[in-house]
Amino acid sequence: MQVLRKTNDDIIKEYFDAMQTEINPSVNYVNTNRNMLNKLSHFHRNRPFAEMKREDIISYLNSLRKSDEIDPLHKWIGTYNSRIRNIIRFFKWLYYPTKEPNQ
Repeated sequence: MQVLRKTNDDIIKEYFDAMQTEINPSVNYVNTNRNMLNKLSHFHRNRPFAEMKREDIISYLNSLRKSDEIDPLHKWIGTYNSRIRNIIRFFKWLYYPTKEPNQ
């Protein structure tokens, strides 16, 4: 008997379906977060989200860092912080899908 595993694309779709029910996000918010989750997935060669470890997330976030020569105004920090918030929200949902978002 073969067990069907959900792909990251399936999980992302479920996440935004659940989010639509809970908070009715804007189209721009959904597109931005979907893009970020796709980048995270591709960064780790489509490894399932459930198999990703803390070190995997940190390596992805560290890839966003830029040197002072490339980004002297440190604009990358806003992107970095935004992605951290969205990744935390996503993984809370992934591991605790029945909990309320504020718990």
